[in-house]
Amino acid sequence: MNKFSLLIVVVVTLLAFTITSIENTEELDTNISLTFKNSDSKVEYVTAEFIYNINSLEELSGFSTNIFIGKVSKYLYTDTNTDETVLPVTYYKIEVLENLKGNVNNEVVLYNFGGYNEDGILTLMANDSLPIVGEYYVFITVQMPSGEYYVEVGTQKVLLENTDDILAENKEIIKEIKKAIINEVDVRSIRNK
Repeated sequence: MNKFSLLIVVVVTLLAFTITSIENTEELDTNISLTFKNSDSKVEYVTAEFIYNINSLEELSGFSTNIFIGKVSKYLYTDTNTDETVLPVTYYKIEVLENLKGNVNNEVVLYNFGGYNEDGILTLMANDSLPIVGEYYVFITVQMPSGEYYVEVGTQKVLLENTDDILAENKEIIKEIKKAIINEVDVRSIRNK
């Protein structure tokens, strides 16, 4: 075996070991373990019916208790043993840049319905994706009595352009969301009828 062939074998072996480590390490403090998928990975999408239009910012705002701009600073963990949902629930730490609706502390815990289950299958609501560590979003959330915030569908988080001046570079999107807050539809009263 020549030196080049030996080098290829070593690189492939190290890569295989690294991929196995990443796939089996759900608790890494990076987004690699949450976003990496090889060709054998499966993604399952769950659909649900809502009493409000999840594609309407006005109705999402009416359902939400808090809307804020934040940076996903850290992946915390994924709970696969939840009694409340068939989906795994993935928890993140969020650094809040600006409140748009409600009062939110400078740092909050947010959970997203969806994540990797015990078998390594990514299960999400239809048209959703997991938040990416290091990215900025507008989060349209509901606060739980425990103090945590949640999003359950992809339209409840709006990915912002990540630049040196997040608020200025994304002012049109933020303006649209502020307008939706002013014109929100109280869908909670519809649900209680």
